[in-house]
Amino acid sequence: MGFEAVLNTFTALLVFLALDLQGACADVLISQTPSILTVKEGADVHVNCSLDTPQQIAEAFFEWANEDDTILSCKMQNYSHIENCRHHRISASINWNSGLFMLHINSTQLKDNGTYYCHLQIERPVPIKTGRGNGTVLIVEASGIPFGVRDPLGRVRGF
Repeated sequence: MGFEAVLNTFTALLVFLALDLQGACADVLISQTPSILTVKEGADVHVNCSLDTPQQIAEAFFEWANEDDTILSCKMQNYSHIENCRHHRISASINWNSGLFMLHINSTQLKDNGTYYCHLQIERPVPIKTGRGNGTVLIVEASGIPFGVRDPLGRVRGF
């Protein structure tokens, strides 16, 4: 077999693999609630994501991100085991029977403001499936005097 024939065979193999990989990834429908959440600084927050998949999940990874920064990444195996789902004030819980996974933020701080997204990747059974929530905007208001209101000394908070 000449060099050109080998090159053509290799090219055909790459095209086949590329098409096969494109078909191997299907979406999972995920809904996320609430869409907007306003709390006072120090409050505890819970954000919910629910997925609609009729299959038994053998292995999956899910994560929570604030904007594009991953804040928590979790691994689930055998439909129940969860690993690495707590980081300081932030934790996650999951109920695969109801298809619900939740983000918990304890004692919110002003730096927690942002848009939070849940991501899910089902590894097994194949094909790999992925999904992403529609986002929850978290607004943490400072405790004490509200923004734009005068304190007893006449100062306006935020200016």
